[in-house]
Amino acid sequence: MKLKTILTIFILTSLTCYSQEGTWVETTGRYLGANVTPDEGKARALDLARSEAIKIVVGVKVTEEIYRNVSEISLSENSSGYIDIFSRLSRSTSNGKIIDEKHSFTTEIENNIPVYVAHLNAYVVEEKGEPDPGFNVKINMPKDVYYARSKVLSENDAVEFDIRASKDCYIYLFNIMSSDSVQLILPNQYVKNNFYDTNKDEQGFEKMMENLGMKFNVYLPKNKNFGKEAFLVIALKEKIDFISDNLSKDGLSIIPTYKAAMTDIMSWLIQIPVDMRTEAFASFEIRRR
Repeated sequence: MKLKTILTIFILTSLTCYSQEGTWVETTGRYLGANVTPDEGKARALDLARSEAIKIVVGVKVTEEIYRNVSEISLSENSSGYIDIFSRLSRSTSNGKIIDEKHSFTTEIENNIPVYVAHLNAYVVEEKGEPDPGFNVKINMPKDVYYARSKVLSENDAVEFDIRASKDCYIYLFNIMSSDSVQLILPNQYVKNNFYDTNKDEQGFEKMMENLGMKFNVYLPKNKNFGKEAFLVIALKEKIDFISDNLSKDGLSIIPTYKAAMTDIMSWLIQIPVDMRTEAFASFEIRRR
């Protein structure tokens, strides 16, 4: 290939790349490196830095109202209002794309555990798109009221639900709990395979959860006679795992507050084109008996 042709291709590629209006931003991502290799820790730190860069450019459109509402709800005795906010989170979240970047890594030590830090300079553009009308997911629940009968968790009702999707996908299931916290139920440390196969009546993750005896028994604190919770399921056409420094390290994968969960879920979603994801939401009541 002649030099002139090479230069022409390079110029055209550069013009195409930056013809989309975007913004350069600098961010850092920090990942606590317990139980991961250095390469894995750096990759996860870079993912966090990338999501933060996209959030700065794209996520500002929805964060302020959501954060304000969550803060008000969290301070309220009646926290059932958060249900509506979570149900609108995915639908109100557009997405962005990094089309150029430079990054480097450093490693810090905290409490004898390595912390991998990614330093990122990224050019982010907002992507326009429409959801795939043929891609949907559903949560089927036979009932929406469950009873907390005892202090012993196993004696309380177990929530029954079934997830069905229209296309092969990867399922991410969150339980939005009444205690100002959110739990990532699937995938988890015991059930890592979250692939949904439309050719199977029973999914691999369903079999695994059943074999492990995993049940979702409801719970109410001593001072409450009523609570409202919900399931949020996000289905993705590609496996793009949810990563959060706020997930508890005890194997339960709990994010301690609604606000932190909102931030982390949104930071994850804005990296995923809208035609590559779909969601479903189902709420239920817990009553004292």
